[in-house]
Parts: sequence; structure tokens; C-alpha cells
Amino acid sequence: MQTEQDLEQLVRAYTPALLRYCTGILGNEHDAQDAVQKTFIKAWQRRYTLRDG
Repeated sequence: MQTEQDLEQLVRAYTPALLRYCTGILGNEHDAQDAVQKTFIKAWQRRYTLRDG
């Protein structure tokens, strides 16, 4: 994930599954949306330390 387009692809691909997972754990969709958003922000901020694969 090196470009904003890479991030956009990941967000589109994984948001639905992450929302379902987080909603199950957190118990409500609002908190789940916040958690998913924070996850993608953190991944973007640390993108140069992430390994491919």
C-alpha cells in the first residue's frame, strides 16, 4: 500500500467484512465504524512499515 489508490482499494474490499466483525465484537455499528476508520488511518500512517503479502 503505497498510494492513495491502493488504500482506496483496500477500504472498498475490506470495509464490509471489518464492519461485520467489529459490530459483533463492539455491539453497535457506530462504534464499529469508528474502529474500522481508525484501523485504516493507522494502516495508512504506518504503510511504509507494512510487509506485502
